[in-house]
Amino acid sequence: MRKAIIFTVSAILVSALCSANAFVVNLNNIAKLNQAIDQYKCQQINWHLTEQLDALAQNQGTVSKICKKMPKGIVQTNCESGPYSLRNELVGLGNIAVLGSPATCNMVQEDQQEINLYLNFYLYSKDHAQTT
Repeated sequence: MRKAIIFTVSAILVSALCSANAFVVNLNNIAKLNQAIDQYKCQQINWHLTEQLDALAQNQGTVSKICKKMPKGIVQTNCESGPYSLRNELVGLGNIAVLGSPATCNMVQEDQQEINLYLNFYLYSKDHAQTT
């Protein structure tokens, strides 16, 4: 119950603080975001990462474009919807990065792995091979 309250409060804070942030979606920025996600360590408060994660999560067009690069079937379905969707994972890691709480550390690696899976499929797809 306590974790749910913390996440709800942080989600409200993150949404309010990040709504004006404009994350320019291009391959270079997604690659940089992917690297920042890899480098994030639990209990660090990282507002910049949170802003970028939230901005990408709110950009439904880009989220859909990324998910379309996933292999057809369960991986693509998970990316688009459900508890492990790209959007949910972005928001989840963003909440953790703004809380910096030891209670959330067990979720950091899981969120990082899911997001990296989705972003790597997108970044290294055949369509982008020559531009990366």
